[in-house]
Amino acid sequence: MPKIITGYTGTPHVTSDDAAAFQQGIVGYDDYALASENQLTAVTVESSRLRLSKAEIVIQGVHVRLDGTEEVTCAAQTVGTTRLDRIALRYTKDASTNVESVELAVIQGQEAASNAVEPNLVQDDLRNGGLTREVSLFLVTLKDSVITSVTREIPVLYNMNELKDYANKHTSQISAAENKLTQQASSINQNSTEIKTLQGKHDFADQVRSVSKYAKAQITSWVSSWKQSNAQPDILGAQLGVQDASGTTKASLRIYSNGWIKFFKGNSGHDIPIIKRGTVTINVKKANETISKNVNYGCTFSKVPTIILTPHTGAPQNVSVGTGNIGTDKFTIYLNRSSLVETSIDWVAIGIL
Repeated sequence: MPKIITGYTGTPHVTSDDAAAFQQGIVGYDDYALASENQLTAVTVESSRLRLSKAEIVIQGVHVRLDGTEEVTCAAQTVGTTRLDRIALRYTKDASTNVESVELAVIQGQEAASNAVEPNLVQDDLRNGGLTREVSLFLVTLKDSVITSVTREIPVLYNMNELKDYANKHTSQISAAENKLTQQASSINQNSTEIKTLQGKHDFADQVRSVSKYAKAQITSWVSSWKQSNAQPDILGAQLGVQDASGTTKASLRIYSNGWIKFFKGNSGHDIPIIKRGTVTINVKKANETISKNVNYGCTFSKVPTIILTPHTGAPQNVSVGTGNIGTDKFTIYLNRSSLVETSIDWVAIGIL
């Protein structure tokens, strides 16, 4: 028949099993450490001994408290071996008296030269008549009877306040993600409209002239991109290609109005570098002192170019040159020489526009 738990019946009727079942329904079916100031920690006080912090533990609804004074010691082991021990809470219930108790236990693993194995736990289901349940708090690694690592194994639950903060934090993140998705959807719609506009304005022209029976010259021009503001051409493109007798383009040179130049062999494209060059003259006023001078390329590369320097000198052993601060529009020349001689340096920048 139904049993009232949190109601007055005139006689004592609430049991530990009632309390444990209620707590299990709230906390969860398994074993947990409740959120606390110390969050259940273990400190090594000697080579093989640990002191556990204060903690609140729930073993399938059974509430257990650690007061912060408990210490456990792992047994000695054979020299040259490793071992995994578990620091556990062992719950037991006397089947004849129903008296319940709990104790700290070190569940010792097997020694091994390497790759030690974790020891097993006894884990009866307490809500279905189980009498013994071991809950691992920490997994301890020992080598030569010395603790080398301690890992907490029991999960720590959030309390209600932490869950509220966690939910608020992630609600904000979800809202930000939703806003970003909305912006991206708007951008996709805009791009779709622009694509439809471009499809009607591709402005593609192609001419093929036969040079011989086996080779054809192909000249192609097109609009590579359009300005979004007024739907006018932005970047123009032209191609000079060589086709075989079947009309397959074997190689081509593509030139764009923004300065890009690409060579294609089949479908494999390669950027053609642009070369800028010049000469810088530096007056050496103090021997063995590094002097710098900034140099502009006269254009802006799309990526940092490669710089080559050649000093004008008949005594190269007395001259050192180098580069620094290499950007897409300028770089710095560094000169150091052992004599007070005005020095000219040729520079070459090789890059892609």
